[in-house]
Amino acid sequence: MLWGQSISDSLIGMTMVAFSKQCIQKIACSIFSVGISVLLLIADPVFANDVIKGTVVKILDGDSILVREGKTRHEIRLWGIDSPEYKQPYGNKARRQTEKLLKGKLVSVRVINQDRYGRLVGIVHTGSININEALVKQGGAWVYTTYCKQSICREWKKTERSARKNRVGLWGGKNPVPPWKWRHSANSR
Repeated sequence: MLWGQSISDSLIGMTMVAFSKQCIQKIACSIFSVGISVLLLIADPVFANDVIKGTVVKILDGDSILVREGKTRHEIRLWGIDSPEYKQPYGNKARRQTEKLLKGKLVSVRVINQDRYGRLVGIVHTGSININEALVKQGGAWVYTTYCKQSICREWKKTERSARKNRVGLWGGKNPVPPWKWRHSANSR
């Protein structure tokens, strides 16, 4: 009997240990799931095709802005275009063009994606004006064909050709260099 009791005690003990491990794992999984859910609610991630509506509080450069949506600030990179860099010829003028169009304005941003710097990349509208397209039309930006592959980009390229032909904005300068080439040249250093 003594031997039999010890086997049953061992089996009960092992069962209790297995049950305890299973309970601990379930509890840990439940806590983890709740934690992830809370983080997702707090983080309020923005996904492609989401629309952000807010006020432009700062112009960072010709193709980047800061938008306040409630208490949240979003750094937005205008999708499909590339404006001259600060030190590049026409860089400050491109920034002022963007400022004239957007500073303090209510905008809606259709998010396309997020770039490697964590900025949201999107198409910006104020009222019925597509700002990305307006900057191309005013000669404040190139169409960035490396990233701009949608059908709207073909329209923007026509707009760019017209601005170039009429020497509007940056196209009035001598031999404008696209920012993506300028960034990799000795001029940018």
